[in-house]
Amino acid sequence: MQASWDIPPRRYPFLDAIDAAISELGIESFASLDNGAVYGEQAFYAMNQPRISRGALADVRPTRARDQLLNAIEISSELPGLRVIDGDALTETAAAEIGEVDAVFLLNVLLHAVAPDWDAVLELYAAQTSCFVIAQPQWEGSGETVRLHELGRERYIEAMPPAIASSGVIDRLGDWYPAQQRPMRDARTLWQWGITDADLERKLEHLGFDLVDRRDLGAFHGTEAFSTRTFVFGRPG
Repeated sequence: MQASWDIPPRRYPFLDAIDAAISELGIESFASLDNGAVYGEQAFYAMNQPRISRGALADVRPTRARDQLLNAIEISSELPGLRVIDGDALTETAAAEIGEVDAVFLLNVLLHAVAPDWDAVLELYAAQTSCFVIAQPQWEGSGETVRLHELGRERYIEAMPPAIASSGVIDRLGDWYPAQQRPMRDARTLWQWGITDADLERKLEHLGFDLVDRRDLGAFHGTEAFSTRTFVFGRPG
């Protein structure tokens, strides 16, 4: 069955990582924790793969436009086995509603995650999955993971992509962000973390996962401090 949506002309590399999880680990179910500009894209793609029988779509973006949510619900009605979860994906409530799945998809989620932080998100879902598929810009600016705004104004501006560096957000971290009911410094719309490959792999190893597939997609647009990568981690046995 084909849903009423289209894969963009440029195939997103994250979809290749989903394919790797299917072919290497044989996943048949998933939860897509979605922070994408097009809500549900990777979930819709996965549900159209012959091996996949069920999935859950849960939102990470608190300020998602309502028309995007309604569109996702409409498309999901054409994909038997796909549930759209109401509420914040990074909560115990959402994790419990999702339940056990073969894989958890995290596209541009961890670098935005604060309260819970990126490592706590992995801990939250590790007990109910045997695979993580992760894609995001990874930190190359130093040898350790950093909270980006703690770099200081000058280093922050130097490290960030030009559009973010020129936005002035570094000077408004103390402002209250009503849409998310938290200070701007903790908003999930910001790049919060520079996560190194070593720290990501170390955390997943601690949780019992091995690296199955890793792809380097080159420097992120306009900055040498980040490189875009995809990862597939699987739990042995």
